Amino acid sequence: MTGCPARARGGRVTYNLLTDPVITVRTASGTERVSLPRLFVLLMGDAVRDFPALRPHQAPAWHAFPVQLAALATEGGAVPEDAAGWAAALRRLTPDWPADEPWSLVARPDAPALLQPAIPAGGLKAYGNTFASPDELDTLVTAKNHDLKSARMRAAAPEEWLFALATVQATEGYGGKSNYGVMRMNGGYGSRTFLGIAPAGGSGARFRRDLDALRRHGSRIFEDATGFGERRKAKLLWLEPWDGKTPLDVDCLHPLCLEICRRLRLEMAADGALLARGTGTTAARVAADQLKGLAGDPWTPVEAGKSGERKALSITGDGFGWRRMAELIFGAGRDRTFRKPLLARVNQADGAAEIVAAALARGQGKTEGFHSRRIPVTEDRALRALAEEDAALRDLAARMTTAAGTAASRCLRPALFLLFQKGPERVQLDRRSTVQQVEPWMQRLDARIDAAFFAHLWRGAGDADAALAAERIWSAFLHTAASAVFEQAAEAAPSTEQRRLLAAQKARDLLRFALRKNLPLDLEETADG
Repeated sequence: MTGCPARARGGRVTYNLLTDPVITVRTASGTERVSLPRLFVLLMGDAVRDFPALRPHQAPAWHAFPVQLAALATEGGAVPEDAAGWAAALRRLTPDWPADEPWSLVARPDAPALLQPAIPAGGLKAYGNTFASPDELDTLVTAKNHDLKSARMRAAAPEEWLFALATVQATEGYGGKSNYGVMRMNGGYGSRTFLGIAPAGGSGARFRRDLDALRRHGSRIFEDATGFGERRKAKLLWLEPWDGKTPLDVDCLHPLCLEICRRLRLEMAADGALLARGTGTTAARVAADQLKGLAGDPWTPVEAGKSGERKALSITGDGFGWRRMAELIFGAGRDRTFRKPLLARVNQADGAAEIVAAALARGQGKTEGFHSRRIPVTEDRALRALAEEDAALRDLAARMTTAAGTAASRCLRPALFLLFQKGPERVQLDRRSTVQQVEPWMQRLDARIDAAFFAHLWRGAGDADAALAAERIWSAFLHTAASAVFEQAAEAAPSTEQRRLLAAQKARDLLRFALRKNLPLDLEETADG
């Protein structure tokens, strides 16, 4: 059964983000602890350099949280100019709670607290899971504690609990029986992928840019989030009573709503330290099984396979390599297409900017790494081509991708097989032992391509002559890169046998011939990469 439950009233608060300086920011003048309204003022002025207590994997969710919140608070109205105005705008989202319970980290159990739904029965007895530290609560699952030790933040500040809550409630996936994930990902083992644009400046410049885009083009989100908001438009889902059994229908939700996926509550221990309690649920917070993550998220790309089935993009352990980023930027892959989300569409008004991607790759009972990528775009002609979705630049990217694949698979790879198999008349390309020897060197070539691809591509934006010149230089770069990797492999290979030395020269000749045949270029052209 689903529905749109009513809201309650009440309660006493601790760490009220509307009034208390809970969040630490670093500005040009030093470190400052601020309330949420004060943070919005600093972000609008691009005065925030960073958040010292924020962990890297929490940054995407923490960027999304204030952007979504500010967009919801100013929908249909003006953007406040001072902290008092922001506080008033935020309180208009919670009119039933004059004591600011929904903005507080700790509140009476029968009242909602920040990112924490009220407990219907009013007691914590059923909340049997205890988290003594924010990193124990957080989304990272590490194999045997090797990569990042868990439960080590024993003297955690309130803001560290805030960042953990914001990350869990916005990005968590399936965590075993009774622990369901968010609606903005395709399945419990998917990931909420963030793709956006960061203009020149700090975190405030990106905040201001995204807020402006949502205020001007927010109607597009309703177009992408079919069925949302048809009955009512709940904006802060921790205001909604939750018994752990009854999910919300999407037709009760605003597409930009700040969601929650877990029943959690913070409380203060006798010594004044915070701790969290949680309990499982028999259903997800939102009835979104059929959505496949298509919830109108302004940061999440949508992919479609050959069958036309659409779903939110999930990132694997491969992360955001150059091929994946090219697919996302230009909307086309080998066997699928991609649609950029609203906030990843380049606008020339942004000026010099970076294309920013981030996601926590998720597996069964583990994570496969936090992946992030920033691609600078500084040339005006490249920015213009991306803003206009210029087909010529897309086609150049496709040709450069094909050339890179050719250099790898048809040139370097056969030469390396010949090298490591000591120059036989007939190379065995399926020999497993040789594959294991060759693969690290292929990865080295891919790393060189990854580091150079987009800088070369942007030079080809603007006109046909620029594209032709960029393509020639790219071919020269691939000649140089493949040859350099081969020489490193030849140097690393055992060289005591005369046969090995002869094999190296034979393989070198094969590489040179394959490059000239498959990637012809003017021999007087030199690579600048």
